[in-house]
This record gives sequence, C-alpha cells and structure tokens, in this order.
Amino acid sequence: MNLAQIIDKSSYLNTIHPTHRAEIVSGSDRIHIAKDTVIYTEDAVGNFVYFIAKGEVVLSNDKGQTIKKAGDSFGEEVYLGADHYISTAKALNDTTIYMVPTVSLKQLEIQSHKDKVPDGLFSSFLQQYTKMPIATKPQKPTDTINSVSWGNLLGWIVTLILPLAIYFGLKTSDIESESRIFLSFLGCSVSMWMFRLFPEFVPGVFLLMSTLMFGIAPTNVVLSGLSSETFLLIMSVFVISLLITNSGLTHRFAFFFTNMVSNSVLGLNVVIFFIGTILTPMVPSIVSRTVLVTPIVSKMVQNLGISNKSFLSVQFAASAFFGCSIFANVILSSSLMNFVILGLLPVQEQDQFQWFGWLKAAGVYGIAVAIGYFAFMLTTMLLSKKQEIKQSAFSEPLQALGSLRREEITSIIGIIILTIGLLTNSIHKIHPSIVSLFVMFCIFGFGFISKNQFQRDVDWPFLIFMAAAVSITATIKYLGLDLWLSQYLKILTSASSNATVFLSYICVITLIARIFVPIAPTIVLLSTIFIPLASNEGVNPWLVTFIILVAADMWFVPYQNSFYIIFEEAGLINNQLFYDRKKFILFNLFVGILKLGAFYISIPYWKSLGLM
Repeated sequence: MNLAQIIDKSSYLNTIHPTHRAEIVSGSDRIHIAKDTVIYTEDAVGNFVYFIAKGEVVLSNDKGQTIKKAGDSFGEEVYLGADHYISTAKALNDTTIYMVPTVSLKQLEIQSHKDKVPDGLFSSFLQQYTKMPIATKPQKPTDTINSVSWGNLLGWIVTLILPLAIYFGLKTSDIESESRIFLSFLGCSVSMWMFRLFPEFVPGVFLLMSTLMFGIAPTNVVLSGLSSETFLLIMSVFVISLLITNSGLTHRFAFFFTNMVSNSVLGLNVVIFFIGTILTPMVPSIVSRTVLVTPIVSKMVQNLGISNKSFLSVQFAASAFFGCSIFANVILSSSLMNFVILGLLPVQEQDQFQWFGWLKAAGVYGIAVAIGYFAFMLTTMLLSKKQEIKQSAFSEPLQALGSLRREEITSIIGIIILTIGLLTNSIHKIHPSIVSLFVMFCIFGFGFISKNQFQRDVDWPFLIFMAAAVSITATIKYLGLDLWLSQYLKILTSASSNATVFLSYICVITLIARIFVPIAPTIVLLSTIFIPLASNEGVNPWLVTFIILVAADMWFVPYQNSFYIIFEEAGLINNQLFYDRKKFILFNLFVGILKLGAFYISIPYWKSLGLM
C-alpha cells in the first residue's frame, strides 16, 4: 500500500482535492523500519505524522499500549499542538511507513478542509486512550451522470433548442440580424436561469461574452454595467457593511436590546423584529442579516424552553425572518436587488430615487406593512398559549463583548459620515456613490478591511450579475429591442383600462414567472421588458419596478426563496428547526397578502406624488 492508497482509504483524508493529495505525497518520505526498531521515543521532539504502509507499530506510554496497523496513522499529537511525542513508537515487525510533515497537513486547514482533517487526526490520536474507532462523518453523495435529474436534462435540451428556434423563428421579422443573434443568446441565458443550470451570474456573463464575440454592440455599451455608478455604489456599500458586521457592532446591538426586555415574550419578539429592521438599511444583503440574527434567536428559543412545535416558536422565527426582510423594498440600501433596479432605470429616475427619494416614494407602503404586521403579531400573541419564561442571561454575552472597540467606533463614524453625506446631497450635489466610495477608501486606508477579506467576503458573483444586468439592459436599448418588444406587448397595455390594472397585470405575471425563474433574473428581465411601457400607461418606471420587486419577494414554497432556505440552515439546532415549518409557511402567506394590500393602499399616495 502506498500513501496515495492510504489517503484514499482514510475516512478523513479521502475527500481532499487531488492537488492537495499530490502535495502531501510529494512532501512525504517513505522509509523501511526493521523489526523491534524504535521509531521515536516518548518526549522526543518531532514534526512528522506517520502513516503505516506495511507492518504494525506499537505505541507505548504509562497509559498502556496501542497497536497501529497498515493504513493507520500515529504521531498526530505534534500536529495537534504538542511539541513532543507522548508515546514511544516501535515496529512490531518489518514495517514501511510514510513520514508526512505537519506543515503539509496544516496547509489543508487553509485549503477548505478546516474541520474534517483536524477532527480525523484528533480522533486517531484518541484511539490510544479510548480504543474507539475513528469517528467518521457521512459523506455527501457525489453527483454522477446517473444522478442528473430529468429537470436538468430538459433544461439542457431547451437551452440548446431555444436559441435556434428564436433565430430561425424571427427570420421573417423586421429586426436586424444582430438583434436576432442577441435574442437567441438571451433565450439561451433565460433557459439557464429558468432551469437553474448554473449560478445566477454565469448566464449573464455568457450573454455578455457572446455579445462581445459576435460584435453585436460596442464594447462600451456591453460593459457599461462595470463602469456604472450603481456598480461603484453597491461595492462600497458592501465594504461598509462588512466592517459593521465584522466589528461585532451588530452583535452588541442585538444583545443590548434583547437584554432590555428579557422578561417579556412580547417585548423579545418586538425587539427581535426591530433588530432586523434597524440592520436593514445598514446591511444590504438579506442573507447577511438573516445569518446574523437567526442563530441568536434559535439559541434564545432553546434557552427559554419554548417547544419547537408551539406557535410561540413560529412567532419568534417570524420576528427574526420578517424583521430582516419585510422592509427590503422600502429602503434603497436594504436589498442588493434595489441597486440593480436603480441601475436599470432611466438616468432621470436614477437621480430622483436615490436613498431619500426611494424612501419617500415607498414610505406609505412601508407604514402600511408595519401596521398590518404588528396587528397580526399582537393578535397571534394574544391567541398563543401563555408560557412562563426563564430569566435569561443576555447581560453576560454583552459583558463578554467588553467596551466599544476601535473597529466598532469606526463603523459608527462611517455610518454617520454616510448619513450626513446623503442628507446634505441637495447642497453639495455629490453623487451618493462618491460619498460611499470615500467612506470605503477610509476603511481601507486605516486597515480595517484586509485584502483577503475584500476578496473573500464581498459577494463578487452578485456584483458581476448586477453589472451584467445593467449591461444587458443597455444593449437591448442600443439595439432598439425595447421599442420592438413594446409593440408586441401592446396587447397588455390595450387591455389595461387604467394604470392600476396595468400594475396588477405586471404583478400577476411576476408571480407566475417566480414559479419557474429565480428571483434575481425575474426582476431583471421583467423590469427590462416593462420599464419602456411605463410612460405609455402614465406610470413612473420606478413604480413598475417596485411592484415587480414586491411580487418577486412573495413566495409560497421554500424553493422559491433562497433567503428562507439560508434562514432555515442558520437556525438549525442539533439538525432540527426551532419552529414548525408548516405554521411558518401559513404565516408567510399572510405576510404576502399584507404586502399586496399595502401596495394598493399606497396608490392614492403615489397619485398625489405624480408617479401615476
């Protein structure tokens, strides 16, 4: 048996990447040990972990003896932090072993094997004392050609056929050949999005690359998304939110407020909801907010002794989830998709619906949602079974955080500068993207975000998707396809007796599209299609995108909402949900209806603003 075969059979090394496996093998030494030869003695200093290729080795110390056989390892203690061996290793017969430097195994911790390798070596080390077999974790099933789903197969067939169908189907149309080619590639990308064949940003990049290769539009048009102010704005907001979350300010904030109302179930629910709400304008990623808040809430529900079958646990889960997400459309910086939509709007609307313009337009909708949600929360709390809760110790985690650290103070200063810059925008006329870039450069300049954090923690796939979305829209406009599409959508506008009916049609179309297509492509594609129609119906383009955002956020089954899936994973305790999923889905259904109701309640207000 050689080292490669030993690694293959190891329960904790067999999943490492082949490149890392080759590095371990190339850095090892193979030696032959004669029978009864001592390999190392107790207290000897060493930097090697040994793997047995042939023969047997006995480990001896004052606790007893352990025999290691071919395929086993020994000497793990120096990898785990000891500066010397704690047993004497001696060959029981003629033995062949591999000496692997601990530094080679330490590299695996850096290379995405953080848990499995240390756990496996520790388990192997404990065998000397417990005689227990090495703990193994179930491996995830590996995808094979046999595991390809029928949905994927259908997706690939449609992806291959649809572009050809579009290209030849439009041969007799009045559009240019470049436009036909572009629409063919667009159809291919839509199919990839619809069947979820790739991560969301890949079809967008594919479409841009295809457009460039075929010379369909000038480079400055195709790559306009990368140079847009929206791209700079969202990148800098990402960095600011990174500092806020990594500094621990959000945890301090959460524990401070929960400690204030730790004796009241209603108070805890309200505070949990407000924690998510207050994080909303500061952290633009719903996923990040959810991951921050959910573990705290799930642990709190467990510590309070609340059953995961009770409606009270569902109420806590709802406060955490909807606190982080229900106002995602009300504030520009509360959702990454809001920035994408901003980039798709005409230039005049982009200036009009910056932070406070957006908040002013969506304000009544947000108030209506808040009133409806709290009324429902109070009703469900009154109907819920009363439960005594134990005095929890939120003050102890707060004490553990200590006094404000330099990073937290900088986060607060950054928020203040950004807020002042936005509030005084009408005076200095500096674009919000420049203000946020200034704060971002200050953060880099004072060394609060490292290069590795910038590479690792910024959501670059989303930024690429956003840039691709803006570029696709610009290309469609350059080719005049927006006007061509609007001619075929006149059937929709002609069926609309007024602007409200027109927006209702868009809402229904969005809800149907969301059954098949992920949220981000749905919002981008439908916004691109319907924005040109807005002026014909006397509706501001922002309002068209707003109803698309509201309808796209609605979901009825978990697969429709990636935020909810991450919410579930973040709140698992011992691999179990801390609430009843079915009851939560019913709760979510009410919130969806509430959002739609708030939209229609806001219509008179939007008319008063001249948006419709």
